[in-house]
Amino acid sequence: MGNEKNKDKLAQKEKNRKQKEREKNLKYSSPKGVRKRKIKRGIITVIVVIILAAIVTGIVLCSTGYAHRHITAFTVDGENFTVADYNYWFQAISTQMMNSIYANADRATVIQNATSIISVAKAAQKMGMELSDDELEQYESTIASIRSDCEGYAGGAQAFYNSTYGFATNEETIRKN
Repeated sequence: MGNEKNKDKLAQKEKNRKQKEREKNLKYSSPKGVRKRKIKRGIITVIVVIILAAIVTGIVLCSTGYAHRHITAFTVDGENFTVADYNYWFQAISTQMMNSIYANADRATVIQNATSIISVAKAAQKMGMELSDDELEQYESTIASIRSDCEGYAGGAQAFYNSTYGFATNEETIRKN
């Protein structure tokens, strides 16, 4: 008799399991269930596409240097200087400090030195000081020399600027600073 009760219970459980499975299949195979799955799948697809687009956009903006040339790294007298400007100053100050064994061109040093130089240049401009014709000629000659170096550089102009003056720098960065 105990065996029959167990068989009845097992049969009842099996019957309930099959009933639930039929209901589940009916739920997913009904037009309403199919519609819900399509909507969920569509929402997930849209979210994945948006996330991938954001990642690709971020990679492109960073790898091309666009973001570096447009994000403000520091400000001097109300004028914003970009990450590319900071990279330029970092390279320049690091090069100047190479003679000192213990010199360390950290962010604060770079910004402090750049601020000093930029402030002096602005003050000179306000006082009406200008470069002489010889100094302008020398400046343009230096820019022409840099362009010439770019032409002979194996990786192209941008690779030359990146390796010499810091990532995302270009002729505009050099002229500005």
